[in-house]
Amino acid sequence: MKKIVKTAAIAFTAAMLLTLSACGGTPSKIQEKSLYDHGMELISLLDEMARSEEYLSLYSASGELNAIVAEAAAGDFSQPKAVYKLTGGADSALDLTDDAAAFDAMSDTLQELVKSRMFAVLMTQINASAGAKNLAASSICTAGKTFVSTELTENMSYIYIFENAVPVAVTFTMGEDSAVSASATFLLYDSFTGSVEEVAQFLSGIGLKIEEIELK
Repeated sequence: MKKIVKTAAIAFTAAMLLTLSACGGTPSKIQEKSLYDHGMELISLLDEMARSEEYLSLYSASGELNAIVAEAAAGDFSQPKAVYKLTGGADSALDLTDDAAAFDAMSDTLQELVKSRMFAVLMTQINASAGAKNLAASSICTAGKTFVSTELTENMSYIYIFENAVPVAVTFTMGEDSAVSASATFLLYDSFTGSVEEVAQFLSGIGLKIEEIELK
């Protein structure tokens, strides 16, 4: 019996060695998905949400709001024509608050919390600039996910601009041990039309750094 077990173990070991040899001797490294790709997955989910009457009926009984969302989803989100990365300057979070004294009075912990929410607040303000209905409509369709990434070194947002669809903002927030929380929302403000110059002008005074990402 012992001889049979020993023989089986030798055969298994030999098979494993042959497998490793066929693969070059070492396991292949899984390539980390990029922030851009994570963002595109969320945009695809947003598109599916906005096109689903069943989904919309779960979150809104307003035909008017659902119509705004449906119109936003009428475009083609398969390939952006441009993507802009927004990163924060030192005073960005403070510029987004209405009460600088209240911000200064917060503990360091609460100030860091406010800073971590800076980009989400900014995207809400952009949609609020389009009016209460568009703001409410944008809140119906938001998508999020959590993943691990070594690419993110600071909180930021990607703004995806499409040829025949509304822009989408994807905000990436850092967590512990390379964890990243990402959230996506439609940008329903008509004046937010897409060139880097127009984006920069719209965001002027907030202290954000804007750069265009090279597309694949």
